[in-house]
Amino acid sequence: MHPCPHCGAVLTATAAIAIDAATTHTRTNPAGEQFTVRCYAAAAGAAPGGPATDEHTWFAGHTWRRLFCKQCSTHVGWQFRSRARVFVGLIADAPA
Repeated sequence: MHPCPHCGAVLTATAAIAIDAATTHTRTNPAGEQFTVRCYAAAAGAAPGGPATDEHTWFAGHTWRRLFCKQCSTHVGWQFRSRARVFVGLIADAPA
């Protein structure tokens, strides 16, 4: 289970999935902010916002959109999409 860090709403109750041979990844965005994300097939408690882009993607061949908690609108991660798959990376406090 992965809860929203702000309001505690359940973002997903499914098990993490391996993407590029790991369920957890630490990445840095162009602004220098570092995030640890845990990957899941979906997050029913989160909704994507904004247009998809492939600029500065963390996963080759995937576009991304920010994900927001459906209950409190806090930024909770990203949705990644390629022709072959869709998955989410939820912000994690520490690797699992």
